Amino acid sequence: PDGWMVRISLASKSRAQEARYHAMIGDIAKQYQFCERLWDADDMKRLLIDQFRRDTKHDLDLTVEWAGMGFTEMAPAFDGSGVVMLGIQSRKFPKKLATAFIEWLYAFGAKLEKPIVWSEPERWSA
Repeated sequence: PDGWMVRISLASKSRAQEARYHAMIGDIAKQYQFCERLWDADDMKRLLIDQFRRDTKHDLDLTVEWAGMGFTEMAPAFDGSGVVMLGIQSRKFPKKLATAFIEWLYAFGAKLEKPIVWSEPERWSA
């Protein structure tokens, strides 16, 4: 009807997917040392999403999803003391990209010298 609009878009990720990958990121942050230290979950999430994008950005099955996410940029910090990564955020992940991220996290955790022990894996079925 007049005044209404139909929007066709990629399916959004589910709350279950979001809960699962946040739990997995937390497990990785508690168990995996990068640059000889542990990182908090927020920083580890940024590191993981960046590597996930690098590993999958040319995957033909995810082309449409990555195209909709924009791109990553680096900008200098206001005081010039470093750089800040801007861009890809998991809150904008469509369902298919969230699914791929979860699979990628499992693979990442399994290939480490000391594989990640996942907390409550049966609770996170999506």
